[in-house]
Amino acid sequence: MTGALATSTREKTAARLLNSSAKNSYDPEIDIDWEAPLVDGMYFLPEQRISLYGTPMWDRMTPEQRIELSRQEVASIASAGIWFEMILMQMLLRDTYSVDPTRKHPQWALTEIGDECRHSVMFARLIERIGVPAYPAPRLTHELGRVIRRSGSGRATTRRSWSRKRSWTVSSARA
Repeated sequence: MTGALATSTREKTAARLLNSSAKNSYDPEIDIDWEAPLVDGMYFLPEQRISLYGTPMWDRMTPEQRIELSRQEVASIASAGIWFEMILMQMLLRDTYSVDPTRKHPQWALTEIGDECRHSVMFARLIERIGVPAYPAPRLTHELGRVIRRSGSGRATTRRSWSRKRSWTVSSARA
């Protein structure tokens, strides 16, 4: 595929993704009723998705203990989701930092960052709403996340960057 054709295809894909994002994005502060009462006796996950389901330990647990386990596991999953979303947002922002913002691809990346930010807010509100503290990543995992966000990349070795003269230059240096 030639460079111009690849760019054209990439821009068309980005334009399609922008349109899709506009139709499917939501705001968790507006679109979720955080004041709605929690349903007593209801699991926070489907029962068969809870880690101990089907084990002898599960069989020994009371219904209240099972519900509490599901609540804690949802908070753990949401906390991990926030951690992953933050890494993704940082990688997308880093990749978009030095590119022409008038192109559809960086506009889609910025839209995706906004969506991931809203997801993180939703996960945080969920943790807060169910009354469980957030589960931070263990120290080693947290530090590995720093490595991932700094070393992860999308396209290969060349990067187009927006110069001060407002023209495109190609360099092999990574941002």
